[in-house]
Amino acid sequence: MEKINILFLTCSLEVGGTETHIYQLISNLNKNKFRSVVCCLYDPGSYGNTLIKNRVRVYHNLIKKKTDLLCCWKFAKICREENIQIIYIVNFPITILWGIICGILSGNKLFLTRITTTRSSNTSDVLRWRILNRLLLPFVKKIVVQAELHRDYVVRKEGMRAEKVEVIYNGVDLKQFKYGADKKSFKEILNIPDKAPVVGIVARLSCEKGHEVFLKAAKKINEQIPSAHFIIVGDGEESEMLKQMASDFMIQSKTHFVGAVTNIPEIVPLFDVAVLCSIAKETFSNAILEYMALSKPVVATDLGSISEQVIDGETGFLVSPGDYNALAGRIMKLLNDPVLADKMGKAGRELVDKKFAVKEMVNKYESLFEGLVN
Repeated sequence: MEKINILFLTCSLEVGGTETHIYQLISNLNKNKFRSVVCCLYDPGSYGNTLIKNRVRVYHNLIKKKTDLLCCWKFAKICREENIQIIYIVNFPITILWGIICGILSGNKLFLTRITTTRSSNTSDVLRWRILNRLLLPFVKKIVVQAELHRDYVVRKEGMRAEKVEVIYNGVDLKQFKYGADKKSFKEILNIPDKAPVVGIVARLSCEKGHEVFLKAAKKINEQIPSAHFIIVGDGEESEMLKQMASDFMIQSKTHFVGAVTNIPEIVPLFDVAVLCSIAKETFSNAILEYMALSKPVVATDLGSISEQVIDGETGFLVSPGDYNALAGRIMKLLNDPVLADKMGKAGRELVDKKFAVKEMVNKYESLFEGLVN
């Protein structure tokens, strides 16, 4: 049987949500049916280098600047030489622009893209992105989105044709989340008492992720449960401000900023309750999938498609964005009721296995790729 040759076009494959998705998809595709080729406009990144070691063809540093016309010739040449049948374009303005133009020049007409954000603001960057999508996405055969509510959004707000849009949920590899960390040793490193309850959040330290809400809730929790500790995983521009806020709230000794962590299965097992309290729309949260894969009860804000991940009252609780009182209340309910917390955590793991496992994601993509070619 002749393999289907798929080219994945992205800017880079450094560690990140979209990059993890691409890496997982390539790594898990049926090698007897599909052959993957990767084009990184810039540096291949850590995932790209891993794929190279795994003998995946990775082209990189194809462009020197955004208006580098030479990349047209390079990309079209790769498409022809690799006999590419499908071009999977990560939905960034520069990749959509060059991917579709160069793909057409190479004679390829089977384009696929994946939209990962709602772009609900009206900044100049967002407006340029929308205009580019309106101009170029008519050439795309299929648009993949991450949730049903996200599908409604791109059809209603961004003018995509409904028959082109397909929902494929992100997936996590449950094999990577099978074994927990040595909690005791990690708590010793962070100077957290062995029996202390822990509340944690994994998110980039940027304003839309709502860490200020998290710290306000932490202050209230500390008043009721003074033994509680709080772990904040992630880096970002708000780091110093948030550390100062923890100090102002006099919870700095209980709040642990651990920076970016690449191996989530080693740090999240410390959490008794896992939190995501974004104040701007979340299209789909990989962090929540990882929480649930590690059997952690989740308290999250009811934004975007989060309600398709967290089943309120079953796998965790949903609260209104910015409502730190409700956030604190739901967290304390779980800290004070470990039986309920354990039940919700197990229900979350079961939901991931049923609906959000990487095998389900890959099966749907394989069907999509075969459907496009056939």
